[in-house]
Amino acid sequence: MKNTQRLFITTAFCALVSCASATASSYYKTGAVLGTGLGYSTLSSKATDTLFYDGIPNSSGSFKKTKRSNGFVVDLIAGYRYALNERFITGFNVVLNKDTNKIKNIVGVPQTTATSQTEIYRQFSIVPEIMGGYIFAKQWMAYLKFGLSISRFKIDNKILAATFTINSDKTVTKIGFKPTLGLEYAMNNKASVFTDVSYEYIASFKSKLNNQNDPTQFSATDTHDVKVRPHYFTAKVGVLYKF
Repeated sequence: MKNTQRLFITTAFCALVSCASATASSYYKTGAVLGTGLGYSTLSSKATDTLFYDGIPNSSGSFKKTKRSNGFVVDLIAGYRYALNERFITGFNVVLNKDTNKIKNIVGVPQTTATSQTEIYRQFSIVPEIMGGYIFAKQWMAYLKFGLSISRFKIDNKILAATFTINSDKTVTKIGFKPTLGLEYAMNNKASVFTDVSYEYIASFKSKLNNQNDPTQFSATDTHDVKVRPHYFTAKVGVLYKF
């Protein structure tokens, strides 16, 4: 009896999938996709530099600045789609992302002529995402995607003075939330072009920089903390190949 029920359920599921695939638009079908995208993005970040140098009287300070940076974005896309019927598509993607945005903060060290220069940028990100699409015309599909961006950030810092320069850096991995709204046009059953916009929210993170690597200038009690809250807004165009 159990074997009969399993056979019935398996047969019904296979029939449903076959039916869905058979009724799907010839331009949008079940299968793997590969693609690439090129875009332009704005990075907005609230950065806080907190300095404390024990050997310099009144040298403590906390400096907050909101900065913006514009840059280019390149995506490599791999995914799989399921044609539920002739109108609805669902699926998932994994996107490798590289952008050129950089934020640079320059603050003066209190009671000195030295400056602290901190540069923050993303080395790369990997975004697993799910998507849902609606085919509203023969070759047109509107879609919505929700992704979790896994980003690797680099924080470079220099303390610049007349007689010395001290460098330090940190790398930080953070997870963000990335919704995307887009439009796709199928040129044929193998190739599509698309355009979309996305907003990426990353919670603030804090890093301690090691400026104590020159004991002649800084003591073990000196500290330099950097707190960053980055957000990205991106517009992109691209192409997809459907297998």
